Amino acid sequence: MKDNTELIANQWKDFMKLEAGKAFIEYIEFQNNVAIDTAKGSFSGEEFADYSKLYPILQRSVGYDLIREYIDGFIEYKKLDK
Repeated sequence: MKDNTELIANQWKDFMKLEAGKAFIEYIEFQNNVAIDTAKGSFSGEEFADYSKLYPILQRSVGYDLIREYIDGFIEYKKLDK
C-alpha cells in the first residue's frame, strides 16, 4: 500500500488557503464552543438538572477536537528523510 501522507498533507494545506477551508475551521470551532458553553450552562443561562444530558454534548466537543487535530496533523506534517 502506497503512503499518501504527503499528498494528503498538501491537499489539506491547499484547502485551508481557500475560503471554504477557513469557513470549515470557523464552523468546527464555533460548534465546539457552542457544545462547551452548553455543557457549562452558560449558552442557555440555565444549569442542567440531568447531567446525563451533558455526555452527548461533551462527546460532540471531543469529536470536533478530533477533527481539528486530524487536520492540524496534516497541515503541520513535515516529511522525514529516510
